[in-house]
Amino acid sequence: MDNHVHLLIKEGEEVGTSIKRMTVSYVQWHNNKYGRTGHLFQNRFKSEVVESEYYLLVVLSYIHQNPVKAKIVRKSSEYKWSSYNKYINRYNGKKEALDTAIVDGYFKNRSEYECYMTQLNNDKCLEYENKKKYTDIELEDKLRRQFNIDEINNLNIFLREID
Repeated sequence: MDNHVHLLIKEGEEVGTSIKRMTVSYVQWHNNKYGRTGHLFQNRFKSEVVESEYYLLVVLSYIHQNPVKAKIVRKSSEYKWSSYNKYINRYNGKKEALDTAIVDGYFKNRSEYECYMTQLNNDKCLEYENKKKYTDIELEDKLRRQFNIDEINNLNIFLREID
């Protein structure tokens, strides 16, 4: 992906703290290497809580299939920046600098893992719609028109009258 990255991490600290630590270090390295200064990332990170074992596997599959769905590669294993092959290598006895323990118990062998991870699906996890963002003034105008009120302060009174 040339404009974003997906990370599946287990929290040991606040997510924002982890992301800040990683991005600050990376930006310093990148700027030093390429003689740059300033920001490198455009927007704040987006995160989503994974609360079940099932959803963990859905998210991991989504991440591995992302470059395939974006038509960057034909197979997840072909994407240079994916951890997909790192997960596969654990079945070959190779030691990787990636903690796969959290998913190790879900699959009996490599072929079972590959079958699940390469099964194309339409999961929508981690996808955010590009919705219009309103300024405070635009939002106030929209609320005034929608609820036919003069002042936003009257919205609370209006909503109480509905109940």
